[in-house]
Amino acid sequence: MSSRPPLFSKQQLVGSITILLAALAVVIFINIVPQHAWRGEPTPSTLDSLWRDTMLHNQPTIRLQVFDPNTADSATFSQLGLRPWQIKNIMKYRQRKGRYYDADDFSNLYGLSDSAFQVLRPYIKIDTLPFVKEREQYWQADSLRRAQRRHAYRMRYDSLNRADSLWRDSLYQTRNYHVKRDTILELNSADTGALLLLKGIGQHVAKAIVYRRNALGGYVSLEQLRELNVNLNSKYPWDSIMKFLYVCPDSVHPILVNHCSLKQLTRHPYLSYPQAEAIYNMRRRRIRIRSMEELKSLECMNDSDIMRLQPYLSFTIQD
Repeated sequence: MSSRPPLFSKQQLVGSITILLAALAVVIFINIVPQHAWRGEPTPSTLDSLWRDTMLHNQPTIRLQVFDPNTADSATFSQLGLRPWQIKNIMKYRQRKGRYYDADDFSNLYGLSDSAFQVLRPYIKIDTLPFVKEREQYWQADSLRRAQRRHAYRMRYDSLNRADSLWRDSLYQTRNYHVKRDTILELNSADTGALLLLKGIGQHVAKAIVYRRNALGGYVSLEQLRELNVNLNSKYPWDSIMKFLYVCPDSVHPILVNHCSLKQLTRHPYLSYPQAEAIYNMRRRRIRIRSMEELKSLECMNDSDIMRLQPYLSFTIQD
């Protein structure tokens, strides 16, 4: 009767036992030895020795002492174990008005490791009194700058007012208007300079009046001024301004309906685009429009539109 072969060979059995013993040793090591020892992290008690061990090859004499990174000199930094190029960077940073406001700001120093910073951190003492004085000086200088700026703005404002009054006086004299503020002006011939001489009309209102007059082709009534979208002084409403204005209807420049383009019709303030297009198409169909009565047949035109447009449309034929 043949004997059964063994389940494991001798070499396999020895290897399995070896692996189990190694795993057991790892478990014991993890649970017994402190984590900071096997992870390579120095304990607080060994940080000072680690700092000395890592820096002795560059600085044989390291003396840890209390220092302020904002005021310490290069010799103090050298005694703390910092390298020459690190000290140079600190000095450049301070020359550019750089400041360390707390101890953690010093950790941003290029080339300074976390472990080295943890050694130096208890020795960093920053004096905050200069920051308070510096802040007070800044606010004093800022308030002075603001006062100077307000004074400059005031002087500029006064000079602009004086220049504006001089400009008005020179405009009155050089253009020889021979008008005073209570003189009556013709609305269709007065320019912005003449309109500015009237009480209640400023530069914005004068420009709006002239712009509307050019768009219409001229005013036929003073009541058309109420259509302007401007803000008047409450002391000088349109009624008080109209007392010094009059309109000459003969100075109106009408649109030649039988010769104008669609673009010219659409530019008129009293014509909408559908109305201008209807008039233009009607002219193209009939070749000639003879009077306003023919426009009443258009659906987009009502009696009020016909009445407003009558002074601004001409049906004459030019050869």
